[in-house]
Amino acid sequence: MSNGFPTIRKSKITGETGVNAVSKVINDEFQWIFRRNHDEYDFGIDGYLDIVTQDGTVTGQSLAVQVKSGQSFFKTRTSNGFTFYGEKKHLNYYLNQKIPILIIIHDDKLNQTFWQVFELAYTERTPTGWKMNIPRKNRFDISSKEKLLEIVGPAEDHLEVLEAHWAFNETLLSADFIHYAIDREDIETKNVKSISEFFSRIESNDSLCRKFQGKVEISVSGYNFDKRELWEIREVRRWYKKADPRINWLFFCNMLPPAHGFRAYAACLCDTRWLTDEEKAENPGMNVTMDLKAQLNLFESNWEKLNSMTDHLAMSIEENKRITYASFDAIGFPYGKNA
Repeated sequence: MSNGFPTIRKSKITGETGVNAVSKVINDEFQWIFRRNHDEYDFGIDGYLDIVTQDGTVTGQSLAVQVKSGQSFFKTRTSNGFTFYGEKKHLNYYLNQKIPILIIIHDDKLNQTFWQVFELAYTERTPTGWKMNIPRKNRFDISSKEKLLEIVGPAEDHLEVLEAHWAFNETLLSADFIHYAIDREDIETKNVKSISEFFSRIESNDSLCRKFQGKVEISVSGYNFDKRELWEIREVRRWYKKADPRINWLFFCNMLPPAHGFRAYAACLCDTRWLTDEEKAENPGMNVTMDLKAQLNLFESNWEKLNSMTDHLAMSIEENKRITYASFDAIGFPYGKNA
């Protein structure tokens, strides 16, 4: 035939044979969905297998596939299968994928297809790349369907959890103030997970953040019959120290007098002590004092969190200053309001 016609490489036809074989199994035998990657977007993944249940539900679960076809992929045999050789450039690409990847080889002569899930533990180094065994028992046909389902695991119905999440947020939004009581057991076990998750939940919703700026009171329960102040109890101080980096204290804490929650937090972190009789005489009405340097360190450690939140919510510098000055006033930290 004249060279005046376009031509196609035999390797292209061989490659298409493998992809077509996989597509046929997926569409006809599994009755799932095969989504092909166009050549210009094929960087090591030829397509995706979308899982469909028997009642036709598309679950959102997928497997990625790399399909290789031709006799060259069956040259190196092992005792139980075939050695697949890969390029180093594909390793990071595969490892950064968030879904399972199948390496599939297709024998275009015998019309047989085999697979193995890609896992780093299955690979070995070669002088130019890596290799992986593909077991002969892993025939890519209807018999492998259940094995592939085991790899992705059961599909979850998230709607019930989502409904509960929305309902809880709606309950919060209907409130004007939040009082969070820390249980004594959490204090003594240094458990900050619950309060961290609570504030993370609020911080993930901009409406909740705006609503509860300065409207959260944090208290400690279980020490009602303890004559010591909270800052005198070592377990309480340790709990606050552990919880400190996890909470945006300046943004969320109630700073209106008497601001018990914020004052308790500050007292536990700022080397608080009782005044001597002489100091009391010099400072009428005062019984305790916090170390000034420790107070400054407390504010400096919190300003980044405060600034990040006010920037995210597009709040003004004036609002940021208002929150900061309110926190100063709450514990009597000296400052110049014109600063």
